[in-house]
Formats: sequence, C-alpha cells, structure tokens
Amino acid sequence: MMTNRYIKYTSEALEDLFNLNAYIEMDCKSPYTARIYMTELEERIQMLGYCADSFPVVPELTEMYHKPVKRVNYKNMAVIFSIEEYVVIERIIPQSMVIY
Repeated sequence: MMTNRYIKYTSEALEDLFNLNAYIEMDCKSPYTARIYMTELEERIQMLGYCADSFPVVPELTEMYHKPVKRVNYKNMAVIFSIEEYVVIERIIPQSMVIY
C-alpha cells in the first residue's frame, strides 16, 4: 500500500528554490522557462509524497546530514530529502555539487 506523505521544506531548500528561480528568470532572462522549470520541479517533488520509500538511502549524504537521506534528480538538479512522518526536502542543489 502506498503512503501519501506531506512534503515539508527546510529553510535552506526554500532558499535554494528561490535562488534557482531567480537565476533562470533574471540571469538567464527567461521568465517563461523559469515558470515551466519550477512547475515541473515542484511536480517531481510532490511525487515523493507517494514514492519516497522507493529511493535508496545515500550513505555519503547520510554522514553529512547525520540522518538517513535520499536523493532524486530532476534534470540537472538533485533533490536531497529525508523521511520522517513526512518527506523533508533538505536541499535542492545542482547535481555537480553533490560530492561523495
């Protein structure tokens, strides 16, 4: 049976989203692309409410966060998350910044 968990964002993850949107919209001068990208990223994150358990724990990230964390990719971004009674989005960072 699939569990539908609530999604919660850390303040760092919310800042990551804000900065990503600002970069695409302002620096790349593409507000339309920013809107589409952010909508699709949000859909990917919301999907974790149903299937977060299906992703493996990443041991190297677990050491960094001092709790079991997982990762899902969307295009060139890595969504780092943990599972408590809800799914906690810890960070949303470029995949290239995830160093093991």
